[in-house]
Amino acid sequence: MVGFASVASVKIHVKENKESRLKFTRESYRAFVQENSSERKTLEVIAAVGNQVNEPLFYKILNPDKKFEISRTSGVVSTTGIPFDRETQDTFEVVVEVTREGQPEDGAHVLLTVTVEDANDNKPMFVDLPYHALVQMDAEEGQVIRQVTAVDRDIGQNAEIHYLLKEDQEHFQISPSGEISLKKKLEKESLNTDFFIVVVARDNGEPALSAEAEVPVTVVNKAMPVFEKAFYTIEIPENIQLHTPVLHVQANDSEGPRVVYTISEGDPFKQFSIDFNTGVVHVVQPLDFETHPAYKLSVRATDSLTGAHSEVFVDIILEDVNDNAPVFLSKTYRANVSEASVIGTHILQVDAKDADTGNNQDVFFQLVEEKGRSSDLFTIDRDTGVISTAQVLDYEETQQHKAEGPRRGRRRSGPH
Repeated sequence: MVGFASVASVKIHVKENKESRLKFTRESYRAFVQENSSERKTLEVIAAVGNQVNEPLFYKILNPDKKFEISRTSGVVSTTGIPFDRETQDTFEVVVEVTREGQPEDGAHVLLTVTVEDANDNKPMFVDLPYHALVQMDAEEGQVIRQVTAVDRDIGQNAEIHYLLKEDQEHFQISPSGEISLKKKLEKESLNTDFFIVVVARDNGEPALSAEAEVPVTVVNKAMPVFEKAFYTIEIPENIQLHTPVLHVQANDSEGPRVVYTISEGDPFKQFSIDFNTGVVHVVQPLDFETHPAYKLSVRATDSLTGAHSEVFVDIILEDVNDNAPVFLSKTYRANVSEASVIGTHILQVDAKDADTGNNQDVFFQLVEEKGRSSDLFTIDRDTGVISTAQVLDYEETQQHKAEGPRRGRRRSGPH
């Protein structure tokens, strides 16, 4: 990620508050809930005590969420039956307040942290699709011809993946790690034949989930160079220095190192070159994202003795350059906050503008970690710039806090 930053100063004044005589039986509470569950479940009993026996106390959630509810008189926190999605949010922080009857100003607060436990609800997903493989006619048994890879958004054993073939193949096999290899030598009749292998990626969840991908395998003459990959993709900045190597394509020839490389199509303005002998692609002319954001080169590998050749596509994607730093709308922000404020109280919002366009004007906020600053007492929403309390504040210890927050440009990933 490429970005710029600017810094603004934030001063927060803490107001004195008289200490409440109410106390919770614990400093904090923790509970767990199963992902996707629609059952109402009791999570925790939040208990507080006052100075009088059997004194009526009243509880409420200060940061309401439709997924949680609390009994006003007993302090029992429960789920409401709305399912949780761990991949969207894996932790919830519920702030509970207790007060005396008729004395709402005399309250105490405690944090309940709810963790969402993973359910196996995501199938594996293959990456770098589509797949294609070439195998030479005289390839030996055990030769690896393709690696397939899948990912899973779950965690733990629910995200552990192994691979297998959907149907048994006479000539091909796959390892649990996704390497497709030759199980049996090919017959002469297989030349220029296409085999279609269906690969299965299966996770270790209960029940297990799986995904499938098709891998066409083409048998080629032993004299034809075979590229190591079915296609190549690279992303580079538009202001990359000229003559910088950006990619290495490589083809193998069973007759030895006599392969030469050329760019056959996709480069009408001769902005790229390829080393004749090594297959290293260089940038030789300036690139401009706004004029031409992507290139699809066709690279040819030729057997210098027989003239047999094969080709592969090379996708070169340009990144737009972010060359303007964000600017805060104010150099200094000030706010007052009571020391009785609960964790998560919103204090103020900072804002800034960026002169760039498109994705490069998108920004996020963060507090600077600097010696002597109070950034650990506060948090900032990376998207909105809202500053909130992260810890309980103490007026007697510190009456004024100063935090600095840069606003940085954020670049989204380009297409792949």
